[in-house]
Amino acid sequence: MSWLLKQAEDILNRVDQQTNAALHQHTSELPKKQNQIEFISDTPSFTPTKSLDQPIISTNRPTIIIPTRRTKKTDETDLINYLNSSTPINNNEIKQLIPVQSSSNNKTRTNSCSSSNLNDNSSLVISTNESYINNSNKQLIDTLQNEIQTLKHDKNQYENELHTYKRQLIQYQHQIAESDALLRDLHSRESDSNEILSTKDSQVALLRIRLTESDELLQKKILQYDELHNEYTHLIQDSSHIQSASFDALQLRKIQLEQELERNLNENERLNNENEQLIEQLKLIEKRLNDEHLQFYEQQQQTKHAKNLINQLEYEMNEYKSKAQRILQTKDKLIIKLKDIIQHQNSTSNIGDQHG
Repeated sequence: MSWLLKQAEDILNRVDQQTNAALHQHTSELPKKQNQIEFISDTPSFTPTKSLDQPIISTNRPTIIIPTRRTKKTDETDLINYLNSSTPINNNEIKQLIPVQSSSNNKTRTNSCSSSNLNDNSSLVISTNESYINNSNKQLIDTLQNEIQTLKHDKNQYENELHTYKRQLIQYQHQIAESDALLRDLHSRESDSNEILSTKDSQVALLRIRLTESDELLQKKILQYDELHNEYTHLIQDSSHIQSASFDALQLRKIQLEQELERNLNENERLNNENEQLIEQLKLIEKRLNDEHLQFYEQQQQTKHAKNLINQLEYEMNEYKSKAQRILQTKDKLIIKLKDIIQHQNSTSNIGDQHG
């Protein structure tokens, strides 16, 4: 794009130089003609010496003296300066220089031509210059229109890419919003699971305390049972002739103690089962909490990746915006220059019509 802009600027500069040179040549020829006419009107009695090459002119018309050496010198110096310049020489510019050189040679040969012939030659030179300028302007306008079409195509392409990036940005924003909602949900679940875990820990601690208390109570009961059983055996051994009533009472007491022991054993077994169930529930909760932690970490990584992608897309979108703005600025500049060229072409055509 920068190369195309440089080429367009070079073309515009060349066209400006050519139009300025043509206008300068046209304006410099007009005062020369006026000075020649004034010089002729001031010196009507001057008659030059006749040479062999000069045609015989009637004495009724005043003769015209043209400073041939000066014009020839200026044309030669202009040609030398143009050839020594660093600008590349086009075939059209060489064709433009050749008529100027030939016109200067014709001026040196036709020193005694009439004012009507000089006006015809000047109008011919002006018409050729105008036709060349018109052709060059048309070519420049065609090239500029082609470049404007390419710039419009590039602009449309960049706008389409910008719309696609905007849609991607909206999609990533929706994904980030969903991931944020999921993160909030995971945070709430984590807090709930932590509360449940704390309550379960407190329940497990209470159950452990109860279990220790029941174990202590069971040990006491076992000791009491052993003592009573020992006492019973001693009583049986020592007093075999004890009354049946006391024996029945001791037997009943033994049965009661055995039943109470069985109840305590059942209670202890039930507490052990509850403790195992609570331990399994605690393990499951810990496993689920670890899984949720892993999901939370994965969601954090996904959100970081999505944010990095969004930053990259924003940077690329800013670059495409700056490129589109530069393209629009160059388009506006080219349109303004094209309008100036068209106005200048119209003004030069109006000047040519006035002189014609």
